[in-house]
Amino acid sequence: MEEARARWRELAGEGSGQPAGQADPGSGLGPIAAFHDERLAQLLSRPAPDVSLALTAAEAERAVAAGEPLLTAGSLAFDEGEAAEELRRVAQNLSETAAEGTPAQATAARLAETPVDLVSLALPALQNDAPSIERAAASLGVDATTLGELVQLALQPVLWEAASQAAALTDIDTWERGYCLCCGAWPALAELIGTERRRVLRCVRCGSGWSWLVLLCPYCGTDDHRDLGSLELGADGSSGVETRGHRIDVCERCHGYVKAVQTFTSNSAVRLVAEDVATLYLDAAAAQAGYRRPGDADAATAGIPRLAREGRS
Repeated sequence: MEEARARWRELAGEGSGQPAGQADPGSGLGPIAAFHDERLAQLLSRPAPDVSLALTAAEAERAVAAGEPLLTAGSLAFDEGEAAEELRRVAQNLSETAAEGTPAQATAARLAETPVDLVSLALPALQNDAPSIERAAASLGVDATTLGELVQLALQPVLWEAASQAAALTDIDTWERGYCLCCGAWPALAELIGTERRRVLRCVRCGSGWSWLVLLCPYCGTDDHRDLGSLELGADGSSGVETRGHRIDVCERCHGYVKAVQTFTSNSAVRLVAEDVATLYLDAAAAQAGYRRPGDADAATAGIPRLAREGRS
């Protein structure tokens, strides 16, 4: 976690070796970095959460073959009271670091003082069930987007531990879906690891990673090279910033994108959050060019490669 904290301080402009064009105190990342730095400091002061994933290796193998995320296939037990307290802590932290008067700051301030039934919100937040989150937000008198994000942040230490347990049950690289094999979220980015630039999709929510072909869209599953490519980036970060080992892989069939970062070793789950924020300029460039994450994939086949759909994987 100390390495991740150093990265956040770098992004806030407080450390040395700040990459050109990335965050400085006036870039807008300062409050985000301050929030996460303080959050990690608090996590370091406490033991890891007590988490138990009830799932056998055989059950995990069957789930992987069926394309079912492991946390859905198994049963996750954790200290609900501690998770609720973590929600209060992250809300208090955000209320002190977010810009005064914003919906995020107002929501965080209220949640820091108001008891919340975290368990009832956990599944809607993890499944991006917007209507359920909006109803809960309305009853609490808070911003729905901020509520959903804070619930996910409060559950993240639990998910980190659950993902570690899940990864020990099966061969991760047999996973053939574009969504996370552990929690089912879409990848936040891809790492291009080592000199061979092996492509590994990463879930920023739980930290899981799984190998993925370069010429394969994780959203609609197309492997047609005519539909797959990379968005060219200019020297200033617009779609057309200095790449600094970054790129944006795009699919013309579903108009989805995955940002990619070169690295010699895979980022830890904790540091991955910082790398996601450090590359927000790639998200902005992709959106400006008309791409989104995830793309417009058919819900029935989303994340399933074409060959797997045809039974020829």
